[in-house]
Amino acid sequence: MKSKLFFLIVTVFLLVNCKKENTPDDPLVIKTGLEGFDSIQTKSFISDAHPTSGTVSIYQKEGATDTIAYVFRNFETDNGPNLDVWVSQTRPIGANYVNLGDLKSVNGDFYYKVADDGVITSYPHLTIWCADFNVSFGYATFDL
Repeated sequence: MKSKLFFLIVTVFLLVNCKKENTPDDPLVIKTGLEGFDSIQTKSFISDAHPTSGTVSIYQKEGATDTIAYVFRNFETDNGPNLDVWVSQTRPIGANYVNLGDLKSVNGDFYYKVADDGVITSYPHLTIWCADFNVSFGYATFDL
């Protein structure tokens, strides 16, 4: 009886505590297909012309430098016309920036997966940019 109980306890322990290597626990990573990406850095948004909050993380493909992802969590900002996500070399934004695309949502969790030819990582400032009014809603600055 004691040996069966011991065997049961050991089996349950192994099933609960053993998990596959590289299995992400983050539901957003699983949902968006970012398995194999490692989180490099996470920064909080700073409000500019409009209240903006949440975090953005940079993920990089494991063993490769040609793809990165910007993952937004608990993001929230005001709605506005023609909102884009820009990364730039300077703040405020000057001539050197890359438009990652339209802002996917004014709230929630989402991501942008982009090709990195080694240049994008020299753009440490991520900004929610209103193109119609040339104004930053909010931004996050990475230590790249």
